[in-house]
Amino acid sequence: MINEIAADVWIFTETDDSLVPAGMPSLHCADIDERRRSNERWVSIASKYPLEQLSLTGDPTRSVAARIHPSNREPFIVFGTVLPWTSDRWRGMRGSHGFAEALATQQGDLRRLRALEPHSDFVWAGDFNQHLGVGARYWSKRNGELLVGALEELGLHILTADPDPVTGVAGERRSVDHLCVARADLWDRRSLAVWPVGPAPDRQLSDHYGVAVDTVASRS
Repeated sequence: MINEIAADVWIFTETDDSLVPAGMPSLHCADIDERRRSNERWVSIASKYPLEQLSLTGDPTRSVAARIHPSNREPFIVFGTVLPWTSDRWRGMRGSHGFAEALATQQGDLRRLRALEPHSDFVWAGDFNQHLGVGARYWSKRNGELLVGALEELGLHILTADPDPVTGVAGERRSVDHLCVARADLWDRRSLAVWPVGPAPDRQLSDHYGVAVDTVASRS
């Protein structure tokens, strides 16, 4: 699927270094905690274009930030993330408390990075472990409200809610993997693609769907 989609930029979550396409420059979060193998990461960013890592001070093990330098548009920033799920532990905190604290910590880094280049496009993407939009919710209304508040404070627009692209291929399922951007006019929401198509992901590959979107420029 990675070869078939052939994206210019990838944000991999709960991943392995070997999944980065051969020859593609990549950046990774800090080493994952000791319960996993050394080549596993919470987040990696890869791009066929040059990229430079931007420093993070709040949550460097579950997030990574890069400035991408494409050949056909102005540079933009990508912030890859994994936020805690229901039974996850983040710095000793579980449940909604852990989610709220992790979100607030990453939001501080996002705020600082947005302030560096307020007029550049900015992409916040990854596994948020939280559904947004209408219908059944995974997993907390309160956490959804906190996430929406963070998006509003940061001036970001979510591409993966209302309509939810996963619902389009899987009925009642909802996306917890989101793409949020500063310049919605630069992204073609009509191009949102989800794989695999079907009622559930192929758990031999991943327990999540993949989501891809084109820029407007790439379709012109």
